[in-house]
Amino acid sequence: MDNRLNSLFRPINIGGLTARNRIVMPPMNTNLAHGDGFASDDNRDYYAERARGGAGIVILEAMFVEWAAKHRTFGMGVSEDKYIPGLAKVARGIKENGALAMAQINHNGRLLSEDATGLQTVAVSTFVNPATSEVSLEFSTEEVQEMVGKYAAAALRVREAGFDGVEIHGAHGYLLAQFLSPFTNKRTDQYGGPLENRMRMPLQVVRRVRQVCGNDFIIGYRISGEEYFQGGLTLEETTLAAQELEKAGVDLLDVSGSSLEGPPKLAKVIPCYYLPHGFHMHAAAAMKKVVSIPVIGVGRINCPVEAASYLNDGKADLVGVGRQFIADAHWPNKAKEGRLKEIRRCIACNVCLDILLANKLPLTCAVNPSTIKADEHLAPADTKKKVAVVGAGPAGLAAATVAAARGHQVTLFEAGDQIGGQLNLAARAPGKQELGSILEYYSEQIAITGVDLKLGTEADVAAIIECGADVAVIASGGKPKSLGETWEEGENVFNAWDVLSNAVTPGHKVVIVGGGRVGLETAEFLLEQGHEVVVVEAAARIGADLGLTVRPVLMNRLIRSAINVFNNATIAEIAGNTVTLDRMDDIITLRGVDTVLVCVGSEANLTVGKDLDIPLHTIGDCAGPAGIMEAIKTGVEAGRNL
Repeated sequence: MDNRLNSLFRPINIGGLTARNRIVMPPMNTNLAHGDGFASDDNRDYYAERARGGAGIVILEAMFVEWAAKHRTFGMGVSEDKYIPGLAKVARGIKENGALAMAQINHNGRLLSEDATGLQTVAVSTFVNPATSEVSLEFSTEEVQEMVGKYAAAALRVREAGFDGVEIHGAHGYLLAQFLSPFTNKRTDQYGGPLENRMRMPLQVVRRVRQVCGNDFIIGYRISGEEYFQGGLTLEETTLAAQELEKAGVDLLDVSGSSLEGPPKLAKVIPCYYLPHGFHMHAAAAMKKVVSIPVIGVGRINCPVEAASYLNDGKADLVGVGRQFIADAHWPNKAKEGRLKEIRRCIACNVCLDILLANKLPLTCAVNPSTIKADEHLAPADTKKKVAVVGAGPAGLAAATVAAARGHQVTLFEAGDQIGGQLNLAARAPGKQELGSILEYYSEQIAITGVDLKLGTEADVAAIIECGADVAVIASGGKPKSLGETWEEGENVFNAWDVLSNAVTPGHKVVIVGGGRVGLETAEFLLEQGHEVVVVEAAARIGADLGLTVRPVLMNRLIRSAINVFNNATIAEIAGNTVTLDRMDDIITLRGVDTVLVCVGSEANLTVGKDLDIPLHTIGDCAGPAGIMEAIKTGVEAGRNL
């Protein structure tokens, strides 16, 4: 093991129990439970796999403490005794694989919606939700006391299910955070006003949980160190609250940040690739200075060396690594065994969160479609075949390495001089450098699985026949999509790929046609190089294909740049350096334009296949436009099914 990682793998005592290392899998919703709140076998398998992968503590996702607090269709419940047997299976799966098992309990308060429960929302204070126009009813003083009892009863069920501890969710703008925050707490009774009153309800919950669960049971508390918006919680207040929480009986402090009240705030709860690593770690460091109990630090951590550095620097006692456990369930074991290059890194694209917020599909990951069962469980192929894979983009890389791991003899053809395909272009955009980790991972997998990689080789029919392939997987990717307009034939009209690959050097003033992800990322790339950029988008809203937590951050960056945007607009004509726009029947003339870039996505680039007399599988972009998630997923599926 790398000596830099020693601090990660030291045991730690928490509330009288010992965790085998300092790595925490913090709670993150999975949408794997049954619709009536019962834990499923998939829940059990998902959490057991992360314990098997080397986590020191596994904390289950937020479970509702009463039916009216059920905020997801497929969320787990702990509001009644009937949920205990299912939760007990999950707890056993975690503990049998060596990790401490904890479970988080929660009430969303004003962040709930009638769509989820059919019941009117209740909250710390009366609130009109601007997104839904729903009105939250304010808890009476008596109802606050009843809710304290519901938290305590839920915690006791967690204990009876066999968990080692409970985490009380007091962060992210949920109910207990709503009591603590001056932004949401407008009460005039004993629970509102000064900090002493606002922390009363959270402290009562902690004390009651300790009373009913006893002293040989870990009580964790998740808190937003800062809410990062005007009128919200500050570190000055939360560090005081943390000290009182410790006195009340908290054994473990889990320090996060921000609130889920709307995309701009949500974007800072789970930071995307535009935000720095260790985003909330400063708050953990501040808490650690004022409490004696262990502190968990979180915030976009995807590298073992980086995680260990926060411990070595004294910023936290443990590290909470959520999305990285989705990307690679076994990353702690790989780190401990010195297999750092085999770790599939989270790229902070937040596809996982976007899917969860849609409240329809189970948890998935852009770089790891095998979220429940890890790739370590790949079944050997019944019949070993010779497989030709055409194209070493993400789809082809996934297909080739999974097929080879199952025992097939794989030849991977790539016309270019490096693997990665479009990933090499996408990684050039500001904030997207982390995409390079995907290529590092697959480079290692190619070496481990024995894939025969042929760079700089066009995979024509003769080459595929020569390698003796029994089956071919076509992953030749896509090509820039054309709008089919006559002005695209102009001498100064190119596409994003031309610029990002350095095939074309644009002039000073650039017009980008297309305000989706590709167009905006290309725009920012050019802005950083000092170009004047104008974005032309036919729709009313730019960045419509960006995720909920990514779009607000990119929009904020672009607002503070020198970019100009014309929405509801199309190009009518290009004449030399003059570009004419049609914006809802208004004619707009742009003069002095040096370069026009068409950035409207890609289309299939099926270069080979129809002339082959062997079984074919077409995956990735050449089967239809696909993002990284779809490309890797189709590649993995092809590799599994050969």
